[in-house]
Amino acid sequence: MKELAIAGVAVFLLSACGQTADNTAGQIVTDSTTANQIQLEPFESADGRFLDVRGKVAKLVVKTTDCDTLGNPTVEDWSVKVYTFDKHGVATRNERYSDEKVSRDLKGRITKVERIIDGYKTRVEYIYNKQNMVKSATTHTEDWHGTKVFNYNQQMELLSSVEESEDSKEVETFTILDRDKHGNWIKRLVMTSSDSDLNEDEEGSEDVETLGLEVREITYR
Repeated sequence: MKELAIAGVAVFLLSACGQTADNTAGQIVTDSTTANQIQLEPFESADGRFLDVRGKVAKLVVKTTDCDTLGNPTVEDWSVKVYTFDKHGVATRNERYSDEKVSRDLKGRITKVERIIDGYKTRVEYIYNKQNMVKSATTHTEDWHGTKVFNYNQQMELLSSVEESEDSKEVETFTILDRDKHGNWIKRLVMTSSDSDLNEDEEGSEDVETLGLEVREITYR
């Protein structure tokens, strides 16, 4: 059931309702990989913020795989998700569950996603911070629930996340490796530390750390 919970939080969307554009002024950040200042374009919509992609995006492809400490893939298989944005900035995932139901608030932000995975009902509820970024995502299944909390820097770029339940804890730390000219990250490293034996004695508890590589292909309008 842990895999279902993670999938519930990570699988992003969507079928579309109305959308309110959410623009902010561009911000200057320093790319740690080049030490050059990069102009971050503003988010164009609530779904842009939800998927952490800035500017006038038409298509977003997200690829993930295992990697070593230098960011080199260690397996041939990649997980791929594809999103298309309409002219209002509403995103639709190309391969979505047929029974998926998405709820939004008056700002167009996704507040709840409900779906059935392998016969299990899964519900994910989202809470936002003052900058309209996802603050937390709580996943409910028939016999498991957990909450993931997201931590950002001043430019609202994701630094880390912590997901906790009664018997597990997972911490993800994100390191940007490369960006495009719009300021969007196109490659980053994800370090995951998991402990699924919180209710056992310390002798039976063991942290597991893994490294992942995320690569994005972004098409703009």
